[in-house]
Amino acid sequence: MHWAGWPLNHPGPILTYLAPCTGTPDGCASVDKTKLQWTKIDDSAPVLISPDGPSPGRWSTNVLIENNSTWQVRIPSGLKPGPYVLRHELISLIFATQPELSGAQHYPVCVNLYVQPTQRGAPPARPFTLKGLPATKLYERNHPGLVFDVSATPMATRYVVPGPTVAVGAQPVPHAGQTASAFVADGRPVKVQGTGTVPFVARRTEGFTA
Repeated sequence: MHWAGWPLNHPGPILTYLAPCTGTPDGCASVDKTKLQWTKIDDSAPVLISPDGPSPGRWSTNVLIENNSTWQVRIPSGLKPGPYVLRHELISLIFATQPELSGAQHYPVCVNLYVQPTQRGAPPARPFTLKGLPATKLYERNHPGLVFDVSATPMATRYVVPGPTVAVGAQPVPHAGQTASAFVADGRPVKVQGTGTVPFVARRTEGFTA
């Protein structure tokens, strides 16, 4: 996933979720977003890499910035074929202890995906189980990871990631594996009828590993 940029003084976690689009005739085009069930597949742990060095220390967002504002996301193998929504989210903690200034700031973006069946002859992957939550249940306002004081002196040395735990079987790309050279895959057009959505344009898709 490639961002247009990220401020160095806005540290925080990088979180990624998947939700299947079920019960619709046109994939994710007409899905009720309030009913999507989100399963976490990456939490960028350890989010607080080191409290030492220039304030506010070294975080996962530093790794993103150093790699051309890019974060590699590995889509779990073993997903059932079908349409999904990927939610990729950065949380800024600069005002986490100041609710009058907005508190922790969430910056989610979503991408529609379609998982195709395994090619004939390929070894079967272990099924990946999705046990999701609605978006309104992902976070608690006073979770320690959303009220973390990044300006404290000395700063706490342990950060607790907000939201559910990463699903069993997910394989997040570690900090050492992050790179500015995005993996590239060929996108395929998906025909959608009877909706008011913008037509899908076939193009090369960057930022995912399989």
